Amino acid sequence: MPLPDRLSPRADAVLIGLLAFALSVAAAGRPSLWADESATISAATLPVGELWDLLGHVDAVHGLYYLLLHGWFAVFPVSEFWARVPSALMVGVAAAGTCVLGARMSGRTVGIAAGVVFAVLPRTTWAGLEARSYALSIACAVWLTVLALTAMRRGGWRWWAGYTAALTVAAVVNVLVLLILAAHAAMLAALRADRAALRSWAVATGAALVLVSPVVAVIVAQQDQVAWIWPVGPVTAGQIAGEQYFPSVYSDSERAVGPDQQQFGAEELKVAVRAWARVAPLIMVIAVVCALAVRARRRRGASDRVLVWTCAAWIVVPTLALVGYSLVARPLYQPHYLAFTTPAVALLVGLCAATVGRDARHLTAVLAVIAAAAAPNYVAQRGPYAKFGSDYSQVAALLAERGGEAECVRVDGTPSAPTALAGARRTHGDALRPVGADQAAGCVVLWTVTDAGTPAPVPGFVATEVWRFNQTQVMRSVRDRS
Repeated sequence: MPLPDRLSPRADAVLIGLLAFALSVAAAGRPSLWADESATISAATLPVGELWDLLGHVDAVHGLYYLLLHGWFAVFPVSEFWARVPSALMVGVAAAGTCVLGARMSGRTVGIAAGVVFAVLPRTTWAGLEARSYALSIACAVWLTVLALTAMRRGGWRWWAGYTAALTVAAVVNVLVLLILAAHAAMLAALRADRAALRSWAVATGAALVLVSPVVAVIVAQQDQVAWIWPVGPVTAGQIAGEQYFPSVYSDSERAVGPDQQQFGAEELKVAVRAWARVAPLIMVIAVVCALAVRARRRRGASDRVLVWTCAAWIVVPTLALVGYSLVARPLYQPHYLAFTTPAVALLVGLCAATVGRDARHLTAVLAVIAAAAAPNYVAQRGPYAKFGSDYSQVAALLAERGGEAECVRVDGTPSAPTALAGARRTHGDALRPVGADQAAGCVVLWTVTDAGTPAPVPGFVATEVWRFNQTQVMRSVRDRS
């Protein structure tokens, strides 16, 4: 049953967008930066010329996002909170797009349900709290699909020219968004488009691929920067079924999970079980809702072919493409690389929720249960060590507060630690001078940053104070005058 017409579809989208933004931006400054976010801070705060040189060697895949954030930091402070606000804004934009797309495909009720589901999905609330380009790529993907649907239904060269431009920009934001073309092909099939529409889509798509090809060539040439990705294996099935859309929080003090860890033993299993206990209720609730919806729709003979075909292709084809590439070429599959497919999951779950919730009261109850099931993981995402247990922000805050001018800092530990801490230090602005392992001779005071519990004696220095955080230990030492 449709919802009461108290608001216009445009107002629905705006309100759901605001809801998603509010959920994402809440406590956005509390979690510490982790390695990838620190890389964002380091790149986005470079002068434009240096940033352009950097993108010629690494991170071209995030280049447009870095440039946009560079402009953002010209207006707003460089901090954990303000670095993440753009992602929260893009989540709001994406939620509004999900609502619009659902309404245009299957009616207002489905649109509202899909928008609410999108706002509370763990992958969404993760993206809105991540100072990376993933939220922007989600927004690009969903609004590109809205534009595709409009062009297919209305025709006209202006719509298709806009589609070409939007597809080009989306691919520059995240080259993997090109995989959404499979969903648009499925949409054409579900709409039973005529030859004119097929030809227009092919021309518009071909033009965008030509325009974006130089960027793709640069990104392909930089693939070595993701050599750390695990090969596809038995764990991948669990990542697809769970972490791709239901990422849990690994905030344990053990450095068991993260970009520098490529093992999975008994300790890692223990950490994973504790983390996944937070998302298991949501997965089970969604599974039950969808099972009930499938049963009800079969009984009623209902069909939402356009939505189902589009979303199925939107989810399945990019996933298979990344897994297949990982098998035949080089490892590339990472669950968060497919964040741009999250609206498709929300649309399917929203359709199921609208089917089970036959009127406004029942639908509200179904959505409330889904939101309640998502709450434990949502709260955990906003903990101080929510991002793989990282504590770089806390360490950087200590160095800024206690470190003095002309004092030195040396960073040991995991391979990503020096660059990760460097990005976090830019948000807090200490005056310490970085030194290497053999460069402390000219230092009077030396701050040593290592993994927690790791002895860090420095010849010629005497430790005066030690601080231990979640994963990191900081030692202040002074020159031994004896």
